[in-house]
Amino acid sequence: MAQQYLDHSRAILTSPRSNFKGGSKGSGIISLFGYQNVYDLREGYPLLTTKKMATRSMFHETIWFLRGDTNIKYLEDNNAPIWRPDSFQDNLPGMQKEGIFPEGLVKYSPDWDKAMEEYGQRIREDAGFAARWGDAGPIYGKQWRRWEYFDHEKGTFIEIDQLGKMIAGLKKKPTGKKHIVDSWNPGDTPRMSLPPCHVLYQATANEEGELELQLYQRSCDQFLGVPFNIASYAALTQIIAQEAGMVAKTFIHTFGDAHFYTSIGKRTQWYKANFKDVQQGIRNVSQRDEYLEVIDWINKNAPSDGNEEKYDHVTAILEQMSREPRPMPRLHIAKKPFDQLTIDDFVIENYDPHPPIRRNMCVQVQRISFTFTSSLTTDQMEKLIACCGLNCAACDARIATIANDDKLRAATAEKWSVMFNAPNMPIEAINCTGCMEPGIKLSHCSECQVRVCVISKGYKTCADCDKLDVCDIVSQIHKFAPEALQNLKALN
Repeated sequence: MAQQYLDHSRAILTSPRSNFKGGSKGSGIISLFGYQNVYDLREGYPLLTTKKMATRSMFHETIWFLRGDTNIKYLEDNNAPIWRPDSFQDNLPGMQKEGIFPEGLVKYSPDWDKAMEEYGQRIREDAGFAARWGDAGPIYGKQWRRWEYFDHEKGTFIEIDQLGKMIAGLKKKPTGKKHIVDSWNPGDTPRMSLPPCHVLYQATANEEGELELQLYQRSCDQFLGVPFNIASYAALTQIIAQEAGMVAKTFIHTFGDAHFYTSIGKRTQWYKANFKDVQQGIRNVSQRDEYLEVIDWINKNAPSDGNEEKYDHVTAILEQMSREPRPMPRLHIAKKPFDQLTIDDFVIENYDPHPPIRRNMCVQVQRISFTFTSSLTTDQMEKLIACCGLNCAACDARIATIANDDKLRAATAEKWSVMFNAPNMPIEAINCTGCMEPGIKLSHCSECQVRVCVISKGYKTCADCDKLDVCDIVSQIHKFAPEALQNLKALN
């Protein structure tokens, strides 16, 4: 069954329907919209064997969801910090307001990483701190076990245990078509630290008591996330089947946007310019070991900036595609109430994978240079950088705006208060550089998670690629630092 994942990966890279497009994290992606894989769970557990998978954190997350938990303390206590970055970022403004962490932390900077490590440690060591600042919002566990709606007749909010209701429904009518758990609650998504990627699953059974479960996943990080999702939902299918007194038969994985990240900076621009050649090179492969030749060709021709071994998921999946899948393992799960499962209740047998292939999640890299005619304090400069820095969606150049009197006089838009050293300083708004959707002040775009300020009324082209709709932070910065800012330019 690992071959299905590899075939899907090849389709993403080679299909005539595939596209190269700007990703949400300053990286381009090679994307294919719409696909489906079917895994027969009677043949084994679909845990990838073409690279070693870390399963304990995956099972801990599944247990966390099943219990309806949304506070990351359980995960942190069990050395599974997979939700720490999202929870930290979501709770950071409140913690800064109370002086727990300093203002002006630049995302993904060393200070940011240090603060996030401290956050995780305090979650583990201080139950009171965890209770107040450890919640990741109304994410999967909340929606699965306590979906909330307003009952107008009763005049109160009602919670629905969707998962419990699914299992009860399967016991009563196994062949029914209404056994659904939905994680996408439009009323709650704005309060989630991360909107659901795996959005909805439906279950049904045949008259022989064999259960099938289908997942729809809207956004699919094919190299890092999807192998995790396959194994997690295959386990969930088995858990639900056992709870309903059935046998797990099939896990069906239906994909929305499945994609591979193409590194960052100049390397991702090389992929964009050479997308058709990359596709053809992969199409020409007829033997597994030939994928390694494509990797050599990419590394020989694509710019090397030291990040390819972190963020280039294309070469990573090509290495994986060069490997022969090995026999599938078996998963044994204790037969006990699903919300009482512990990590010791999950046992994998006969797992013999190839070595791991490591890559990082793609993030924006900040490389900014400023020229001032008079000096700002270090603290002021750090906060100004945190406010103004963005990446060009077209070329990934790190840019800002050249602010001068003409632009300041021409600025016309809604003014927003930016909270740093000048609480009442109005600043012009900007659009998200990843998808051009309006964003939220000093937060993230609701569509693609790129860091943005607020809604833009004007645009400025990027000096590096000359594309429009990149960044316009034309503002009255002179009120913050009089005559200090004559030329503000971010260099690639």
